[in-house]
Amino acid sequence: MPMATRGTFQAGERRGERSLFRRAFVKAILVLAVTGLASVGPQGSQAAEKARKSEKEEPAKSSRVDNQVATCTKPADSSPEPATLSAAISQVQNTLTLTCVEYTPGGAVPKNLTEGTVCVSGADKTLENCGRQDSDPAKTIEISKLLGSKEKIVWAAKEKEAAASYSLTLRNEDFPYVDKTFFVGCKKDGQGAECQLNVTVKARTSAVSGQTATCAYGVSSNPSTLEVTMTQEENTFTLVCGTGGTTVPGKLYFQTEFCEGDDVTSCSETSTYRSFLPEFESSWWSIDVQENRHVLKIPPESFPAKEHTFLVGCTLPTEKPVGSHFAACNVKVTVRAKPPASTATRLSYASLGWCTVLLSGSLFSFL
Repeated sequence: MPMATRGTFQAGERRGERSLFRRAFVKAILVLAVTGLASVGPQGSQAAEKARKSEKEEPAKSSRVDNQVATCTKPADSSPEPATLSAAISQVQNTLTLTCVEYTPGGAVPKNLTEGTVCVSGADKTLENCGRQDSDPAKTIEISKLLGSKEKIVWAAKEKEAAASYSLTLRNEDFPYVDKTFFVGCKKDGQGAECQLNVTVKARTSAVSGQTATCAYGVSSNPSTLEVTMTQEENTFTLVCGTGGTTVPGKLYFQTEFCEGDDVTSCSETSTYRSFLPEFESSWWSIDVQENRHVLKIPPESFPAKEHTFLVGCTLPTEKPVGSHFAACNVKVTVRAKPPASTATRLSYASLGWCTVLLSGSLFSFL
């Protein structure tokens, strides 16, 4: 065979071999792909369906708290865990609403929620136990009693289609002196389908109104020192330690001594009121034990010759901090100086002198 013909034939053979190899490779890839899909397909489909079902049944996906409204949407009966929500109510945001969606009428817990009852917080306290008809009375409490309010507090109910809402509104005077917690929720009759709302009622903020300083002991109650000024015209100062509070200095010394420094938490050094009020008597302090109210009244004539500031306050009777701080309420009282007697005397003599001159001039004119 001529050399040119032999070369052409060999090149054709090589092209044919490469074409056969490509077809075999593509066929093998297709076989593997089809086999893989056949083995994974049903299981993958089941896994995807299970994930979709789990997401649909997860109560936290639809139960939420938004703008002081806690919405509890009834989860599927087979949901493994109840939804748990958290909210806070404070003097700044003093209204909280619980909405039970797709629950049967009367699904709120406790049953007498609209009468002002809530569930007592605790490690062993559950929505299921609180919602039982035969529930231990210790598991529930009137919210007005929990907060120490003198007025009855209730949840206002409103039903609309498949949802029932319960709104709680607190007045400034309803807020407690320490942070309080309770829980409420929504529950279907029988087992499961629970949604629990844990609520923190933040203590009131320590504040001054006129000549009265009212102390509180929540985590956010004491951002700064309270200040009161006493003058001969406004000669009283009232300190209200409220429920659970105690004075600083302590009871034995409060009516005769005050704290040195800027913080009653470390009131290790004290001074007596007589150090700047020589005529001071402990009877200038009066106490209303029931209201935990302490009133200082300085007689106008006994005000000091020089302005003076003293520090007193209130705290909880415990060495343990509340949250990450000590719940101390500091009150700085400034006692203004009375006008110097010599100045008043000079003014009197000057006035008398002018009167004498004018009177003499009038007499001479008359004569």
